[in-house]
Amino acid sequence: MRVIFGTSKIALSKNNLFGYGASDSDPYNNAKSFSTYAEGIDLLARVLVKYYLNPAGTSIYGGEVANGRYYNGSTLSGVNVKYASDKNWANGVYNWMSYLYERI
Repeated sequence: MRVIFGTSKIALSKNNLFGYGASDSDPYNNAKSFSTYAEGIDLLARVLVKYYLNPAGTSIYGGEVANGRYYNGSTLSGVNVKYASDKNWANGVYNWMSYLYERI
């Protein structure tokens, strides 16, 4: 099986590999644009750490403190509660990560 990543319109024209900001009502126009792929990856990592993966008040990076607004546990299922409208998002992420890990 050959898998090609980063070929969506959002990934190619907005340097947004994860569709960050895309909404069900208007995915392309609501998706955030980034100068580089690295900028998008860095922002999403920071958002997940600050708002989804740590309870409020947790010391995180560079003297920052987690907001924890969307914290429901530091698991894919916990993130899925508020992050994605697709209730199967966590399973999809898990399956792709397992697929990639097996090929390391």
